[in-house]
Amino acid sequence: MPFRPIVGHGVVIDRLVFEDASALSSSHSDPGNATYQGWPSPLSPAAARQFIESERGSEPLAPGAAVQLAIRETSGGPLVGDLYLDRSEATPPSVEVGITLVPGFHGRGLATAAIAAVLDAVFDPALEGGSVRRVVAVLDVDNVRSRALFERVGFRLDARHRDSGRRRDGTRADELEFVMSDRRWREVRGTRQP
Repeated sequence: MPFRPIVGHGVVIDRLVFEDASALSSSHSDPGNATYQGWPSPLSPAAARQFIESERGSEPLAPGAAVQLAIRETSGGPLVGDLYLDRSEATPPSVEVGITLVPGFHGRGLATAAIAAVLDAVFDPALEGGSVRRVVAVLDVDNVRSRALFERVGFRLDARHRDSGRRRDGTRADELEFVMSDRRWREVRGTRQP
């Protein structure tokens, strides 16, 4: 089944397109964004276009698929961020998520909205390949912005992995694993205003 954009909470999550290359290049070349990420940085516009092309064959949320998707405020609108989703074949009831916003779009609730929209989509029992049971986010211990985001959405700290991450400067760092279960998301959604 072809991927349909995830719409909700004031955002649209869809495929990256060639028109996103400049914004993706800028975002992934930003030192603040790149600090805790594993992608090549700086990222040239040509390399961003190649990356977008490489993502075209991936089927988001299919078991075994890992893909980077666009975050927009409106359908067809400019790129405001990107979202990584990895639904491992080894553990299909689980999805790993990561998120980055384009500089200038922080502080507007877009990351919170995007994560909430993804949680609604992956915990839907009608999801192709079966619904997901848990969503995991793995963060560098010093990534306070992402930690605050996942705590704000309602994720729980599940584990601290000692010296499991490697930073851009080559040093080792602890990583924090945050988890949201389908049951917990139903509880969290039940306590929030529409």
